[in-house]
Amino acid sequence: MRCLRLTIALALHATVLAAAFAQGVVIGTPEFSPQTFLPGEAVTLVAMLDPGARSWSAGTIISGLPEPGESDPQILSLALEKRKGSPLLVVRFVAWRAGPGYLPEVTVGGLAIPRIRFECGSALAGGDLRAPEPMPQLDPPGLYTRIYVLAGLLLVAVLAGIVAAAKAAPWFRAFKARRAYARARREFDELLDRLAAAVAGPAVWAALCSGLRYFTGLRTGTDLSAMTASEVLALPAGTVPGDAGGDLARILAMGDEARFGGRQDVLPAAGIELARSVAGRIDEALLAARSAGGSGS
Repeated sequence: MRCLRLTIALALHATVLAAAFAQGVVIGTPEFSPQTFLPGEAVTLVAMLDPGARSWSAGTIISGLPEPGESDPQILSLALEKRKGSPLLVVRFVAWRAGPGYLPEVTVGGLAIPRIRFECGSALAGGDLRAPEPMPQLDPPGLYTRIYVLAGLLLVAVLAGIVAAAKAAPWFRAFKARRAYARARREFDELLDRLAAAVAGPAVWAALCSGLRYFTGLRTGTDLSAMTASEVLALPAGTVPGDAGGDLARILAMGDEARFGGRQDVLPAAGIELARSVAGRIDEALLAARSAGGSGS
């Protein structure tokens, strides 16, 4: 069996040499630059030739080169140079497919060059054809420290906001209360001004009594919207601050006489001025009580 394998190898070698001599050229060991290359890279092949008895001449071919087939290598230039009296083959080409390949047969300088084998590397490392695995994330130096610091600052800011909101809430409520308090008096004064300029009649008395009930109810915390004059007089003492309960009932009684009693001599102007006096006394009494409470605390 060993002898048989040796015989077959010698026969194949002799066949290759015979094919080369039949074309008149023996190719030395080719050298590639770069030594290892990938698909799409320009490569230079250099090989010494033994033309035998055939004549040759130096020359360069850059056009009219063989057109490559699909995935076949493409020859960019072909040159035959004289080196120490022997022809030197210089071929620039590009391989388009990884793995073993062959440059096509060409003729340059009168010599027919047989196919030359080459080995094109693969872009996959180590020839590993498996799907690439994701690499771990590369974090910049100090990333986690900065994240922890930012998270801590954010937490401190949130806590500070909560504390500030908790402390500001009473102030905000007091501010809203002061605005509502002032707005109620301002709106009541504007109502009195409009009624003073209006034509006297039952409608003016209706608006005056309704506005006065609403304003006094806001100041006292008592719903006076459905109370009559007699019911207002029956309220406990101190319900209406500033001892203004009697005048409030008087205005409501005047309104009832003008609206339901048909009295024409009861003019709204008197009720409007008395209403201003009632509002002023109520606010003065409340302000005095608030001041006394603040000084006492």
